[in-house]
Amino acid sequence: MPKNTISVMNQAIAACLGFLTICVVVYVLKIGKPVLLPFVVAICLWYLINSLEELIKSISIKGYSLPTFICYIIALCIITGVVWAIVSIVVSNVSAVVRAVPFYQEKLQYLIDSLAERFHYNADATLKTWIRKINYSSMLSGLAGALQDMTKNTFLVLIYIIFLFMEQANFHRKHELFFAAVAPERKLDLVMLEGVTAMRKYLGVKTVASLVTALLSYAIMSWVKLDYAAFWALLIFLFNYIPSIGSIVATMIPAILTLVQYEHPLVPFFVVAGGITAVQFLIGNILEPRVLGTSLNISPLVVLLSLAFWGAIWGIAGMLLCVPIMSIIIMLFAQFDATRPIAILLSANGKVRVYKSEEKES
Repeated sequence: MPKNTISVMNQAIAACLGFLTICVVVYVLKIGKPVLLPFVVAICLWYLINSLEELIKSISIKGYSLPTFICYIIALCIITGVVWAIVSIVVSNVSAVVRAVPFYQEKLQYLIDSLAERFHYNADATLKTWIRKINYSSMLSGLAGALQDMTKNTFLVLIYIIFLFMEQANFHRKHELFFAAVAPERKLDLVMLEGVTAMRKYLGVKTVASLVTALLSYAIMSWVKLDYAAFWALLIFLFNYIPSIGSIVATMIPAILTLVQYEHPLVPFFVVAGGITAVQFLIGNILEPRVLGTSLNISPLVVLLSLAFWGAIWGIAGMLLCVPIMSIIIMLFAQFDATRPIAILLSANGKVRVYKSEEKES
C-alpha cells in the first residue's frame, strides 16, 4: 500500500478518534453535572479565598502582618458572607418578583398598545401578538430556579473546599512530579502555575468589578425607587461574569421595568438605562481591561461559542465559568504539537506560550 494512502488513513483514524473523544467528554460533562459542577465552583471559591488571603497578608502595619491562619479565616468569613448575602437576596425576593411579573406584563402590553395607537401602527398581527405569547413568569421562574440550583449544593461545595485546603500544601510538589513523568520536556508544571495565576487574577478582578458595578447600579435603582432593586443588583453582579451578553441583559431588565412601573417613565428610564450603561462601560471597557490586560488571550468569537457550549451543558453556571475554563484549555492545548493549531485558533492574537527547556512563543 502506498505511503500516502497509509498516511491519509492514519489521519482519518486520528480524526475519528478525536471526534469520539470529544463526544465522550461532552457526554461525561453532561451526565456528571451534579458532581463536576459543584467541584468547579469549589475550585473557583478556593481561588478567591487564596487571592483574598494574599491581599490581606500583604497589608502590614509598622512591618507587622497577620498570621497566615488568621488571614485565611478572615478571607473565608468574607466569602461566606458574600455567598450568604446572595442566597438571602434570592430567597427573599424571587417569589415576590415572580408574583409581580403578570402585573408588569399587563402594563408592558398596555404600553405597547398605547405606542402603536399614538404612532398609528397596527401591531396586532406582529409585535403585540409576539408580546402576548411570551410567558415572562415562566422565564423568570426558570431564572430563579437556576439561581436556586446554584445554591442548593452548598454543602457539597463546602466539602470540596475543605479537601482542597487539606491537599493545598502538597499541590505544587505533586504537579512537578506528575508533569515530569508525563512530559518532562514540556514543563507542564509552569503551564499549571500560569493557568492558576491567570484564573485567580481573572476571578479576583472580575469579582471586584462585578461587585462595584452591582453596588453602583443598586444606588441608581434605589435613587429612582425601582421595585426589587436588590434583586436586580444581584442579577447584574452575577450576569457580569457572563461575557458579552451578560451585562447587556442585566441592564435591559431593570431599564424595561421602569417603563411599566411608573406613570411617567421617561426620566426614570433614561436615569436607569443611562446610569447602568455608563457604569458598565466605565468598569467593563476601561478599568477591567487595564487591570487584566490580554492575559487570558481568548478570541471574542470563541468566547461567544464557549458561552453557548457551556451554557447548553451546565446552564447559567456554565456560562459564568466559561471564560476561565477556556483559558486553561488554550494554555494546555498550546503545549502539544497535535493540539497547538487549535490553541492558536482559539486565542485572540494567534500567539500562544509554549513551555519547553527554553520558553518560546509560536
